[in-house]
Amino acid sequence: MSMSIHVQQYARPYATAAFEWAQASSQESQWASILQLLATIFNDVSLKATLFDPRVGAPKMADVLIEVLGSALDLPQQNFLKILAKQRRFNLIPCIAQLFTDLLVASQNTLSVVINSAFTVSEQDQQRLIVKLQEKYQKNIKLQWQLEPSLMGGIQIKVGDEMIDASIRGKLQQLEFSLNKSN
Repeated sequence: MSMSIHVQQYARPYATAAFEWAQASSQESQWASILQLLATIFNDVSLKATLFDPRVGAPKMADVLIEVLGSALDLPQQNFLKILAKQRRFNLIPCIAQLFTDLLVASQNTLSVVINSAFTVSEQDQQRLIVKLQEKYQKNIKLQWQLEPSLMGGIQIKVGDEMIDASIRGKLQQLEFSLNKSN
């Protein structure tokens, strides 16, 4: 998921507060699951349109969500939704979920790595890459693989805010930039 710095700036305090509450009550995985479910709802246009009428205010939307999710939400999670509604921050839920996951992964001495690959990568090559990344970052690696044919070949590796672009598309863009810069 691509998050702008602007969106992250607004979402980070909410993600941090949710994470601290989850840690204090030893419910990190439950909070992560709920936030991922909410992110799915808010990323799915048809589901969001079904659940929420734009003419209905955000507090009513929170009540609808709480009613729909029922016992899946405990009282602190319900209150979290109500705070987001009151602050008109429902649009941040996908970003909050991602930042929460990042905080959870970091707390477990694990680094979340997203790899976009032009082609399917063999299990053996995936394991070699994991070993190399573990050596480089001295952390456990949690990989998320995504097939991205538009790369034309090679891979892109996103580690936190760092992007390693070893794709053909990336190399062509660098070449184009160099040629335009020299003119």
